Amino acid sequence: MTAALCLDCGEMKWGVLLPCPKCKTRGIAPMEIGIAFSDHHYTSDTLNQLGIVIKEINTHCDEPTKCLLVFLHYISKNVPDSPSLDLEVEETQEIESILAKCKLPSVVFEESKMWGR
Repeated sequence: MTAALCLDCGEMKWGVLLPCPKCKTRGIAPMEIGIAFSDHHYTSDTLNQLGIVIKEINTHCDEPTKCLLVFLHYISKNVPDSPSLDLEVEETQEIESILAKCKLPSVVFEESKMWGR
């Protein structure tokens, strides 16, 4: 079964579509985004580091959809060839403001070799 990152709370879970055992959410992101943050694409080490990023963002943002946007913005700035977000200037400023408050780890992005990559 696929190991995946809960994009709501930052914990690891089994299955992209299954609810997180910690926060009980099924996820607020489309399935394609959930799969992007699973062992189909990244090693468990990378996913655990990204979980720390999500948890830190959540300490400075209490709206799940906004927290996800902050995380995806972080990804767009730190992962080569990741798509950029098409945001309004004010929204980008708010997201940057939230990220500036965060003490984020230096994430090493390692691609998974598990699924034939």
